[in-house]
Amino acid sequence: MGRTSRATILLVAALFLCSPGAPGRTDLRAQSAPAEGPQPFGDWLAALMVEARYRGFSDALLNETVAEVHPLDRVLDNDRAQAELNPGFRRYLSTRLTR
Repeated sequence: MGRTSRATILLVAALFLCSPGAPGRTDLRAQSAPAEGPQPFGDWLAALMVEARYRGFSDALLNETVAEVHPLDRVLDNDRAQAELNPGFRRYLSTRLTR
């Protein structure tokens, strides 16, 4: 299987597992104590694999698609640099349109 195919499968699986409307999805954030900081990548990946196995994804598929996944420092830096305030649609629109 090619690198692009693996990435596509991983992306689809991660999006499915993380989507709030996924069948049987339990919001684990509501069950746990508030996080003190960002979750380590290894812990997140282990939790993703546990949930994927629970949902019926085979170990072979997980090992094939997730084995070489690693965080990208540039992406993490950009994510951490984002503004925390979501201005809302009306405010966003008012700053983008002129009358």
